Amino acid sequence: MGVLVESGVFNFSKHLQDSILILGIEDDEIARYLASFVKPDYFLSDISKFICKLIAEFYSTYQHAPREHFADILEEKLKSGKVPESQIPLVIEYVQKIYELTPSKDFVLANLSKFIRYTNIIQGIIKGAKLVEQDKCEEAEKLLLAAFRSGIQKADIGINYLQDLENRASPVNSILRTEIHPLDEALEGGFSRQELVVWLSSTNVGKSWSMIHCAKVALLQGLIVLYYTLEMTAQWVATRLDMGITAMGTKERTLLLPPDNFPYIVKSIFENTDVVKEKIDFLRSAGGNIFIKGMPPGGLVLSRLREDLEMLAVVHGITPDVVIIDYADLMSPETSYTEYRHDLAAIYRGLREVALERNCVMITASQSNRASIGAHIVSLKHFAEDIQKANIADIVLSLCQTEAEERESKMRIFCCKNRSGIKGFQIENYYSYKIGQFSLFSRFYEPNANQVEE
Repeated sequence: MGVLVESGVFNFSKHLQDSILILGIEDDEIARYLASFVKPDYFLSDISKFICKLIAEFYSTYQHAPREHFADILEEKLKSGKVPESQIPLVIEYVQKIYELTPSKDFVLANLSKFIRYTNIIQGIIKGAKLVEQDKCEEAEKLLLAAFRSGIQKADIGINYLQDLENRASPVNSILRTEIHPLDEALEGGFSRQELVVWLSSTNVGKSWSMIHCAKVALLQGLIVLYYTLEMTAQWVATRLDMGITAMGTKERTLLLPPDNFPYIVKSIFENTDVVKEKIDFLRSAGGNIFIKGMPPGGLVLSRLREDLEMLAVVHGITPDVVIIDYADLMSPETSYTEYRHDLAAIYRGLREVALERNCVMITASQSNRASIGAHIVSLKHFAEDIQKANIADIVLSLCQTEAEERESKMRIFCCKNRSGIKGFQIENYYSYKIGQFSLFSRFYEPNANQVEE
């Protein structure tokens, strides 16, 4: 659609540039964009630059498109003596030709935004290179990020209640089945876009494995995942995913798998790379992908997350369906408050905002407090540091496990919160982390009548 030219302008087709100008003459919205966002230098020919400038000047003065007045202002300019005599017939011929066009405004708007952004990116690269030569790398980075974000952003005034009758709530459309079948049944399909999902548990119960499981099932469903690990290396996350998709372990052994103590011969993930490759080829055919980024604790802030998502979208054309952060309590706040709990609340609010902005499922985990260790039920009161995290999240699932249950390789998944559905249910879940399986078998849990729940 475009080519890079020496002037630093992204050259869209002549037809598109002509269409932008004729709509700018006739349409208030396009004229406003030409006055606000598009510089005459973005156009390649001197005549189209001249026309763009006329439209922009008229809109800046009168706040609407020239329309029938364009002929008058053009005639005035041509008679002013500022346009060379030899150019006047060419200008008239050009204007007559663009008046013959009947372009689609929607098509022009979509491509006009790209036109602005790509031109700004090219000019940003040129200017950024000069800044790098001057050892001003931070300024160059800010310049490029601003260019990546540029383009036309329409103002959102919300729902016009009395007119927009079609804008009403629709049934929740889950995009990520957990494949823990009772959980999917209770959540009416699984996790949905724009939701912040939090796994809650004490240490060493399975928070990281729950997120590995979400990444695995997302891949099986053809979704695109961006995975941040702030606890382990990216390589180990990849290895755990290998275990999850192959049901192999880090060494050969025989296991008795719950719940029926079924004997299972474990193959080594490191000695059977052909099996891993075969499974990965299958996942590739499903259409999904995963990008794993390892960072130190405190190494991820919300602005970095937004920049990464923007770069993926603009540079690689990739928009993740699912973003997983293992785990949010290890992120750093943009601005530190006097109390750590306020820092955490700001991080969780930011994650939910990103889920809304990017229309993705946001999944993370949180450490529960000391009182949760050994508790039969891990509930919202066990959120470490700040209960505000629970208020912000859409779905909170806690991993509950007594010492007796740990010996049986089982836990209970308790739904502490579900903003749009039922909560308070428990699911009995059997696992085997030695072969990378967060859920081997699950069923709704019915507590004994004599069971005292904390």
